[in-house]
Amino acid sequence: MSSIKTSWSDPNTYKNDPTTKAKCEQAVKSASETTSAVKRGATDAIIKGGIHQSPSDSKNHLTVEYKKNGTHVTTKHVHT
Repeated sequence: MSSIKTSWSDPNTYKNDPTTKAKCEQAVKSASETTSAVKRGATDAIIKGGIHQSPSDSKNHLTVEYKKNGTHVTTKHVHT
C-alpha cells in the first residue's frame, strides 16, 4: 500500500458516512493507478468527488488527481 497523502477536493464528501470515506481513501492508497503515479513522482492524491460512473467508464470509480508539490502528474479512475 502506498504512503501517498490523500485528500478530497470537497472535504464534506461522505462527511456523514465515515466508513465509506475511509474505504475510498483505502482504495486509492492500494490502487495500481496510485503505484504508477507514485513512480512518476506523485506525492498527493486528491479525490475529486464521490463514487460514480461515467459514459466512458461504467464501473463504480473515484476520479483522482495526482500531484507533486502542487503540480499535476496525472488523473486516473480508481475502481471501488
